[in-house]
Amino acid sequence: MSATLEITTMIGCPLACTYCPQGLLKKNYSKKCDTFLSLENFKIILEKVPKDTIINFCGYSEPFSNPNCLELIKHTFNQGYKLYMHTTLQGASLEAIEYIYDLSVNGKIGKFVLHLPDGHKNMPGFKLSEDYLYGLGKIAKLEFVDLMTMSSSGIVENEVYKYLKGLKSTSILKRLPRGWRGVSRANNLKNNRVDADTLTPTIKLNHSVSCGITPFYDVNTLLPNGDVALCCMDYGQKHIIGNLLNDSYNDLFRSENFLKLIEINRSQKYSEDSLCKSCSSAICHTVKKGKSTSKRSIEPNGRRTTRLSKLLQRYKVPFVVSDKIIDTSRWLNRLLNKQ
Repeated sequence: MSATLEITTMIGCPLACTYCPQGLLKKNYSKKCDTFLSLENFKIILEKVPKDTIINFCGYSEPFSNPNCLELIKHTFNQGYKLYMHTTLQGASLEAIEYIYDLSVNGKIGKFVLHLPDGHKNMPGFKLSEDYLYGLGKIAKLEFVDLMTMSSSGIVENEVYKYLKGLKSTSILKRLPRGWRGVSRANNLKNNRVDADTLTPTIKLNHSVSCGITPFYDVNTLLPNGDVALCCMDYGQKHIIGNLLNDSYNDLFRSENFLKLIEINRSQKYSEDSLCKSCSSAICHTVKKGKSTSKRSIEPNGRRTTRLSKLLQRYKVPFVVSDKIIDTSRWLNRLLNKQ
C-alpha cells in the first residue's frame, strides 16, 4: 500500500461504535489540545506531506463530525493529493454530499468505503435523517464504493436497508456486506463491550514481526493537535512518532519512538512496548534450519472466529465444510431479518 496519512478530524466521535475504543482515545489525548482539526493547522501540516502520499479521511472518528470537514477535503483536493474516504456520511451537509459525489464520478477519490449502521445497534450514536438518506442514495449507487457494516452476518439497520432496497439498484444489493469480523485494535478494545466471538482472538507474538499493511510503517494517523500515531490501531497513542505542526514528514521515520519500535519488532520475543506484537495485521518472520518463513499472525478468514465455527471444530469438521456452514448460517440470519 502506498504511503497514507489518515485524517482524524476530531476527538470523541459521536457515533460511539461499540467496536471502537473511543474511551481510550479520549483518555490519552491531551486535554489542553483542540479536539477539532482546524483548517489553519491542516494547511500547515499538508504543506509538509509529500504529494505522492494518499490523504484518507477516516482516522479515529467520523470525518464529518468536524463541521469544517468539507473545507479540509476541498483543500486536500486543491493541493493535488490523491483522496480516499471512509465515512458513515452522518453529519455531512448537502453541499458536502454533492462535492464528494462530483469528485467520485470524476475519478478523484481513489477508494471510498461507506460504513452502514448494522442491525445489532453497534452504532448507538447513529441518527437517521433526510440529509443522511439523500447522501446514502447518491453515494451507494456508485459502483466503486465498498459497503460495510459491523454485523457478523451482514445485517443492516432495518430502516436503512429498506431505503436501499427501495432504490431498486441491483448493484447496491449485490455489494451489501455478507459477513464481518471485528478486530480488537491490537488488544485496545475491551471485550466487555462486544460479543467476543465476533473478534479476532487476543494476540501476543513472540516472533520478529512486520506490518502486513505496509512494510515501511507509513500508513499513519494524524490527530487534530498535529501528532502522528503509528496507525489506525493506535487508539491509546502508544506510538506517537512525531508532530507535523513542528516536525517534517521525514522526521517521523527517524524519530526516537519510531526507531525504538522497529528494534522491538525485530526481536524474537513478545513486548507490551510494541503495538505490532499484539496486532492481527502483523506478519511473523521465523528462521528454522536456515530457512526463513513469513505468515500472518492470525487466520484472516472472518468465519473462523464465530461461535458456531468453534463448536464445529470441537467435532473436527474440516474448515472447507465449516466455512460453507457459516455462510449458510449468515444467509439464514439475513433471511430471518428479511434481508
